[in-house]
Amino acid sequence: MAQLSEESAVDEKSFESTTSSSYLDMDPFDVYQRDASSGLVALGGVCASVVFSIICISCGIYVALHSGTIDDVALPPSWRNTSFHPDPTVYTGFIATLHTTSSVKTEILSLSVNLAVMACTESIGFVHSIALKSALAAESRLDSNTNLRLLTATRGNLLINPNGALFNAIMAILLIVSYVSSTLVFIPFQSRVVEDSLQEWWFTCIFAPPVMILGIVIMLQAIIAMAGLYHTRVLTWSSSPLDTAAALLHHGKLTHISGRCMHNVVDSTLYLGPQPPSALQPSAWEAHPSIKKIVIVLWCLVLESAVWCGIVRIIWVKWVSEGVIAFNSWSIFPNDNTNTVSWSNVVNPNQGYSAASWLLMFVIFVVIQGSMTLGLHCSEVIANVVRDEVIWRRATSEMGTKPTTNPILTVFMNWPSVGLLVAKPVLHWMFGLSLGAQGFSQPVGLWFIQIDFHMRNVQIVYLTLSLFVFALISTFIAIRRPRGPQPAAYGHLQTLANLVDEWSSTMWWGHKSDSKVICHAGTSNLPLPPVRMGSWYAGRVRLENSFEQPIPS
Repeated sequence: MAQLSEESAVDEKSFESTTSSSYLDMDPFDVYQRDASSGLVALGGVCASVVFSIICISCGIYVALHSGTIDDVALPPSWRNTSFHPDPTVYTGFIATLHTTSSVKTEILSLSVNLAVMACTESIGFVHSIALKSALAAESRLDSNTNLRLLTATRGNLLINPNGALFNAIMAILLIVSYVSSTLVFIPFQSRVVEDSLQEWWFTCIFAPPVMILGIVIMLQAIIAMAGLYHTRVLTWSSSPLDTAAALLHHGKLTHISGRCMHNVVDSTLYLGPQPPSALQPSAWEAHPSIKKIVIVLWCLVLESAVWCGIVRIIWVKWVSEGVIAFNSWSIFPNDNTNTVSWSNVVNPNQGYSAASWLLMFVIFVVIQGSMTLGLHCSEVIANVVRDEVIWRRATSEMGTKPTTNPILTVFMNWPSVGLLVAKPVLHWMFGLSLGAQGFSQPVGLWFIQIDFHMRNVQIVYLTLSLFVFALISTFIAIRRPRGPQPAAYGHLQTLANLVDEWSSTMWWGHKSDSKVICHAGTSNLPLPPVRMGSWYAGRVRLENSFEQPIPS
């Protein structure tokens, strides 16, 4: 026994770092300002979002003050050459542009607005998540590098804490209203055909309320995010889990636990002794407490969309078509042959589309679209947890892993993150095709300008299929198990603190030293050999602890 103790003591000395710095030696300024470029990019994105919101508010004010007769506001030039004389009534509160022969250009404009809203909310969301992460760290409640931003709150005064539950709920509502507004900014209008003008005319109509509301809600989100940033001291601007873990270690919010160099995130905390490497690591589904709930939410969205599709179909068959079988176009872009369940509202010349009508429409859209918006927001956790694991697993590659990474490159080098960035605006755009607005104008008749709010069954089918594919891919990502002996962490900060024993700008993970009883695996600023399958690893374990924790058979 004495001989074994002496050998273990020698091995313990060989575990000591001689090449890399400890987290205790880090420059405090570097810890706080780690990857300052991320902060500059994030603040630049917030500034761009504020500019976008100001442009929207300014355009909304201009449109609200704009007035003109129907032939100037909502009729194509061909009407001026007809034998009809348009009504001279002056309309206010909206403006028409982009005359064309179909509604496709309007739908492309709507997709562009959704892309802009996605860019703004992602930029603001990054700053908000940094503020939340720093506030949670200050409360010693930061367990994972990735959190449900709008569903995780800090303690403190509910009314004044910008990272508290109240303001998180407000941010969630503002996020939903952002995408609802983007759906209603550009409304396709169709001009009635008359004898002298047989050509069908389409154009894009812009009403003041959706544009102004979009600008206001983007501005409010930016204000809350910046208030959260002002309310707390930034732990680190980096989105890397390694940088976050290093900052927490440096400031005493985490403690390195010896003997856990081969323990992944789901290993029991009760057993601190040696264990052999595993060829297969746990999935994100097993590792992160929120992943299961998020996957279930995504499949509930598919079910909800399918039920909505069925309800609209039943309404169409029983009450709209009255049993008459009509041709239904399966084009993704709506046209005259698309089966539609709609309700109409006439635009008042003096007051425009009434505030009560807009309020009712926004409430309907928020209720129906809100669940999808929050579901897509929650799905960020799946993409970000996988991103965190990818950063850590690069430690066994030839190039090693760099704790400080460019936030933009990190997103675009991780295909789940790229897929989510594409899916968000596209799914919201498809929702706008399923539930949206369309206008009609004519120079004579009982009404001159009318807006129809509609639900289109075929477009809901496409939305349901898209949500199904999205949920299927998200489920695959969540249950996929990484291969290789490197213990999985999925951004769990205590696990990373246990696995990394030497900190440097570039790190490699692998086998570090041998023993007749146990081996040690860890990180270094130089490439390391792979760990030995079948050997027992325990890291820097004191001898007495290694005998207190027996090796399982």
